[in-house]
Amino acid sequence: MSVNWDSLIKGHFKNKNKINFGALVEMVSKHMEAPLQEGEKSKGVTTKARAEKFLLSLPKFTPSEAWGKPNSQARIEMERYFKRIGGRGLQGKLDWLARVQEPPGTPAPHVQRVISTLIILESLASCVNDFSEPSAGFVFEGFLAILLGGYQVSDPVSGNLPIEDVMAFSTDELGGKGTPMSLKLLRGGGKRKPKEGESEESIAETGGGAVKGSYTNLVDAINKYGEMLYIVAYKKSAGNKKTGAITIGEFKITQANLLGIISTRKLNIEKLLKITDRGGEIIETGQQVLARTKSMGWEELYPILQHTAGYSRTPIEVQATAAAAESIPLPKPEPEEAQPGPLSEGLYPIVHLPQHGILAEGKSDIQWHLTQADLTKGAAGGWKELAVLNIDPEHLKKVVTDYTNVLTDEIMTLFETVKSLSENLNSFYVYENRAAGLKRGAEAAEDAHEIEEQASAQVEAEKGSGAQMELPL
Repeated sequence: MSVNWDSLIKGHFKNKNKINFGALVEMVSKHMEAPLQEGEKSKGVTTKARAEKFLLSLPKFTPSEAWGKPNSQARIEMERYFKRIGGRGLQGKLDWLARVQEPPGTPAPHVQRVISTLIILESLASCVNDFSEPSAGFVFEGFLAILLGGYQVSDPVSGNLPIEDVMAFSTDELGGKGTPMSLKLLRGGGKRKPKEGESEESIAETGGGAVKGSYTNLVDAINKYGEMLYIVAYKKSAGNKKTGAITIGEFKITQANLLGIISTRKLNIEKLLKITDRGGEIIETGQQVLARTKSMGWEELYPILQHTAGYSRTPIEVQATAAAAESIPLPKPEPEEAQPGPLSEGLYPIVHLPQHGILAEGKSDIQWHLTQADLTKGAAGGWKELAVLNIDPEHLKKVVTDYTNVLTDEIMTLFETVKSLSENLNSFYVYENRAAGLKRGAEAAEDAHEIEEQASAQVEAEKGSGAQMELPL
């Protein structure tokens, strides 16, 4: 009697719950919600080859800008991993990720924390290594948006790309709520050799990519929000043309320190802050503007900044942007030949002719910039280094070997078997050679049986222990 193996194998899975890789990982993860019992400790040391095999078995996700959209399917799928990352604010979350990169202490981090961190660090590595430089920046914004429970700002406002890339700690896109952040993903520099008595940790990195952007959009953003938090990620090469580590820091530009930040570099002063007449002749140098506005409050300072050489938006354009954001009807513009009315005493008339055209952050507008040395050595804007995340594959293998007593042999086998099941099922359904497909189908059935037995045993053991899972702070 002939056996219809196709029907038998399909029947084996037909009455089961829908099987997909994500669902299986969730099933395997159930038993990870309690500290390991003494009898469950892994014996021996995880080899480098086994560590590599285990990393390959972890779920792999392709980062995208969709991660920055709270209601996208890609965001929803990834949130089950990112929501396991504890800590308050960006500093706390980076500390949480960085902790697993260190040798385990006492008590060791929970297995749930270790695996979630490995998955997220591999996703971060994909962000910076699998895309071109411009695309990597946008994808990195999506990564930070989901890490901080916010959303990515991508829609231009009245033809102008805003400097805020992410609104953190809020998913209310329509309400425009959240903490505005501007993100920069840049090539990192290096450190000089320590002098006698110096430690390497005390030496700042210099020579990396410059933080730069539209002066006009910066001035208007500071007027709108009061301050802007810049998150800067400096990439460090692993020696194989890939990024092996990322140094993440922050600095803040406010209404109170804007001119101080701009004047950090002499070129910014000369190019942006001067005031000129219609023929381009200098009426007031950048240094004179700095001296005159030193003690001014923002309400008095903002109109002057709108008249400086670096500001390239007309008063009507400023009104249009504000009206578009608040749905306010615009007054009709004055005729071209109309003369501006008198300004308050001490203010210069509008003499700088704005440049018309679409403004793009960091592209066609007149730019300000700060070097890595300005930030790390000069501490512009209160620069603070938050964390160094090592995403080199060799380092991640070392993390796995360091956590032998957390990532037990049983856990590694489960993940490897889940991966094998996924691959075998895919092959069963797509192979045109049915003999080969049937062979892979039979192997998938064996994988499913092994997963069911091992996962069930682990779940029962956990129920008996009465232990609780580690929760994010």
